[in-house]
Amino acid sequence: MQLIIDKDAHIATIWVSKDERTDPLVLEKARTTCAELKAKKIKTAIFISGDKDLLEETTALILYNRRKLAETAVSVNRL
Repeated sequence: MQLIIDKDAHIATIWVSKDERTDPLVLEKARTTCAELKAKKIKTAIFISGDKDLLEETTALILYNRRKLAETAVSVNRL
């Protein structure tokens, strides 16, 4: 588990590796750390590694969002 805190921006990121994601102790430590940071008014995001290809999945998400945005723009122009 890796913790990165930006005190100036009041944000933190917790990174859990593929090997650590099935370890209940690591996940509990991430939750505990998140709660501690929340008490200090530091917003925290937890990122847990997955099995899928990041580039492929991100590309698909971007294409989907662009398609939905275009559909919304077309429907607004019809009104």
